[in-house]
Amino acid sequence: MNPIERFKAHWKETKKNVSHKIFPCPSCRQQLRVPVRFGKKLLVHCPKCRAQVQVQFPHPLAQLKQALITPQGIKRVVITLVIIIVLITWVTWYRNIGV
Repeated sequence: MNPIERFKAHWKETKKNVSHKIFPCPSCRQQLRVPVRFGKKLLVHCPKCRAQVQVQFPHPLAQLKQALITPQGIKRVVITLVIIIVLITWVTWYRNIGV
């Protein structure tokens, strides 16, 4: 198998694992493979016991947005920006003195 085919096979396997989640049915513990759809509610039917399970995957950026609107989140962002500005200023000054 040449490197290109190997990469394609690896990418296909990785993409398959990311696009679905496997979790047990709450009634019979049968493993269910559910497609990941961020921000949407899915109604999943268990093929073994016919139970219906509603699944929702929260969008990853929604959690970040919630964390940033809190006072602690804003404080962290401001502190991080100040540290970055101080580091950039220090590196610029250090380069200008020729050390």
